[in-house]
Amino acid sequence: MGEATLAEIPASSGLFDDREPQTGTSGIRVPPAVKTIKDSGTVASGDRSEWCITAFDCFSVASTRNARIPGRRSALKLLAGHASILLVALFSVSHSTWRNERTEYNRNVRTAAFQLLVKLADFERTVLVATGQGRTRHPPMSILPVMAIPAISLINSSPFILLMVTVPLLWAGPRFWITTFVLAIAAGYLVGALAAAAGLLIAILAIACLAYDRSNHFEEPWKRRVAKAVSVIFIVVLSIGLAIHKLPGFHNLQVMSGAVFSPGSAPFNLWLNFDKGAAGILLLGLTYHPSMRTGFEWIPALKQALALGLLTVAVVTGLALLTGFVRWAPKFDPQFALWASDNLLLTCMSEEAFFRGFIQHQIATALSAKPWGSIIAIITSALLFGLAHLAGGWTYAALAAVAGVGYGLVLHRTQRIEMSILTHFAVNATHFLLFTYPYWVKH
Repeated sequence: MGEATLAEIPASSGLFDDREPQTGTSGIRVPPAVKTIKDSGTVASGDRSEWCITAFDCFSVASTRNARIPGRRSALKLLAGHASILLVALFSVSHSTWRNERTEYNRNVRTAAFQLLVKLADFERTVLVATGQGRTRHPPMSILPVMAIPAISLINSSPFILLMVTVPLLWAGPRFWITTFVLAIAAGYLVGALAAAAGLLIAILAIACLAYDRSNHFEEPWKRRVAKAVSVIFIVVLSIGLAIHKLPGFHNLQVMSGAVFSPGSAPFNLWLNFDKGAAGILLLGLTYHPSMRTGFEWIPALKQALALGLLTVAVVTGLALLTGFVRWAPKFDPQFALWASDNLLLTCMSEEAFFRGFIQHQIATALSAKPWGSIIAIITSALLFGLAHLAGGWTYAALAAVAGVGYGLVLHRTQRIEMSILTHFAVNATHFLLFTYPYWVKH
């Protein structure tokens, strides 16, 4: 049988004839001319366009001499493709369901395990007290340090993580730490860690810090004094309010609740405090301006601070033992990394930025003409530091004041706020790792 070419198709039977299209053998309604071509089985083109019938429509095939009409094999391939897509979709749905069930199961297992540890720790403590070991001077090291950590998601903790990342970037330059700080604030609003008042308070503190830093640019002495006095008042009031969590707009994140690190230790709660950390970052970044960038600056400062830092650690921990505030209890808790990150980057940084970097510096500058001006500045900032810890009792406040003297001496010797921050952290880390933390509960 011969092949029908496009030249043999009558003009009245054109592909776009207005007459009613006929029905082909496959059940698809096609134009008459195309049906004529389809009945021949193949199409031979006189030009560069050829026509064929698919399972769904008529379409053009470019530069094909003998285009075969798709048959059952193409339909089966199409059906197999759709079946594969359906199987993949069903597998995805089933996997998601299994994953959600597994996540819920793991959460229940963790909750049950924590409750079991709490009961075992209570039983252990009861046995130690009943056998008299709980009243010995050196109690045995606990084998069941209990840690209560609420479920924390990465999204909810992202503002606090960004805030901690901002701290080391203070030494990289303003554009780095300011960018990360703004991102932390934005993330805080997105996850609900900050309310409207928080941004306003942070902005006011930032303006006060900038005004203090620029106050020396005034030519008239009275303008200089007024600008500095007003900015100092705002800085002190806002920094204290943020540090003691009395200002609105901040919803800090609790990451430890009722943690008992060793027998006889008081339960410990740990919060990631955005308000306190933000105040410390603004004080360091806008008023103190940390300048150490290279190892050539860090190494001499560390050498200068080493002896005084070790002496401060020894004196403070020795006095804590003598007063019975702590007991010897060496340990390494799995949650030390979390505690250390918060303590170094938020607690120590913020407290040293305010008490040493701002208060001590202000007093020392005001009394620079006096022979004992530096000593007065160190003692005054240390006493204020002790009063800030008065909520923990008079013994705790006294120990904090002694530690404050050590931190102040380190800053005075090295003229580097970084060294007082590291000394502060060394005291706290020694307390955590070698003694009952936060303090010894007397029975």
